[in-house]
Amino acid sequence: MCELLHYFCDCELKHRIEAIVSFSDSFVSKLQCNQKFRYNELMLALNMSAAVTAKKTKEFRSPPQEQINMLLSFSMGDDCPCPSEIQEELYEFHNQLQLHCGKTQTTKTL
Repeated sequence: MCELLHYFCDCELKHRIEAIVSFSDSFVSKLQCNQKFRYNELMLALNMSAAVTAKKTKEFRSPPQEQINMLLSFSMGDDCPCPSEIQEELYEFHNQLQLHCGKTQTTKTL
């Protein structure tokens, strides 16, 4: 019986990890597409001053880790370059994951 329960727990964990990997792949792809779209729009608007151009292109000139931190720092409010739809998608996935984990933890304590 214990081996069977371990097997089911392993399967559940495997499915959770697969869901996280799948979501992450899709989420990062959407972030990159949005970032490329914003970059292309910015490059088309060549009538900006040097100071404004430098400020608006800072995100794209930063190292990758800094770029992702900037994109995911939702607390920046209106200055956050990540669109609200993509933010909501991440929040929704996080909530679903928490709900699912909460059910599992409740079951394990019984």
